[in-house]
Amino acid sequence: MKKVLIVEDEILARLGLRQLVDWRKLELELLPDATDGEEALEMNRNSCPDIILLDLNIPKVSGLEILEFLKKEEIPTKVIVVSCQEEFDVVKKAMKLGAYDYLRKLNLSSDELENILEKCLVETEERITVHMQGIREIRYEEIVRDSRDILAGACNYQTLICILAKDTEELSRVTEIIHKWAETELREGLQIQKGNQYGYFLLEEKPEKSVYMELKKRAERKTDRELYMGIFEGCMEKTADIVRAAAMGEQIQLFSYYDVVILMNFFRQIPASLEESAQIDGAGVWKIFLSIAMPLSKPALATIALFNGVYQWNDFMTAKLYMTNKDLYPVQMKLYEIIVQQQAQSMNSIGNVALSTTSKGIQLATIVVTTVPIIIIYPLLQKHFVSGMMLGAVKE
Repeated sequence: MKKVLIVEDEILARLGLRQLVDWRKLELELLPDATDGEEALEMNRNSCPDIILLDLNIPKVSGLEILEFLKKEEIPTKVIVVSCQEEFDVVKKAMKLGAYDYLRKLNLSSDELENILEKCLVETEERITVHMQGIREIRYEEIVRDSRDILAGACNYQTLICILAKDTEELSRVTEIIHKWAETELREGLQIQKGNQYGYFLLEEKPEKSVYMELKKRAERKTDRELYMGIFEGCMEKTADIVRAAAMGEQIQLFSYYDVVILMNFFRQIPASLEESAQIDGAGVWKIFLSIAMPLSKPALATIALFNGVYQWNDFMTAKLYMTNKDLYPVQMKLYEIIVQQQAQSMNSIGNVALSTTSKGIQLATIVVTTVPIIIIYPLLQKHFVSGMMLGAVKE
């Protein structure tokens, strides 16, 4: 069911629009009204309306400013202007900013509004159908590399489910389960595959929490092991929104399975007599863990700290996704930009030996600088690192 937002500061006008047509008959859901421009922008961010009935003369943020915002952000919401404003220049500017149609508030009939809404719904459904048929299944790499926003206007997705599988075969089995569920429940969605392990499933609605648990149980029965499932709920209209949601879905996984294996093998090698002695002295579970297990776990913790530290130090994708202030970019993001610029210069200046040599020198110098901290830290942790890596390797 499509959602409609009425943006009007006059209460009588809002009541009149609500009673002018049978919204249920048109299969439209009326959202709570917005009485000024700021409320309209907030409702648009939180509820993602498909159609907006907009008055141009509203306080705080004008109707034209709202139209400019929607056009700038490439939000595919259909805006029907319903206003007393009759100046030709204002009407012309509203239409240039992407307004779907313009209706005079005075003497507005129910038939006139209903016809405009039906026409708007038909065009929206046709656009979505054509677009969805073309990208029902797509690879993550394609939407990231494509300079165009190929998902803009396709649909307002509300939920992203992230699945981390062992390999392509396991991901295919999980995908089959989710597809069958979607067909049974008549749910529309989009599947995006990233590499051989990650699968994202976008849904137009937010399912109940029990649905997630049921899908996870079915997938785990199919794969005979526990699966990671990350959930992101929020409005996703453009490719950038989906990329951020996918990153959030992956970030829920706080630590790797390899870290768990290292710690598990180490804890197993701690003599049981130590725990028994502590229990005799009256120590509880937490006392044993904090006073005995953790102090003895320095080699394992140092190994995990080194692995995760190197990973975080080399990570530039997080900064690329979330940071907008270039002054706060980490070193690896700066290195990434230098490499990209060097590649661009090499393509645009073939034969320019001096420029190519200078760029290459800067690139290599930056790599050395980014490597120095790890080279300094590694000798300090080497003893713990080697013993941590050997945990569980030898069975007596």
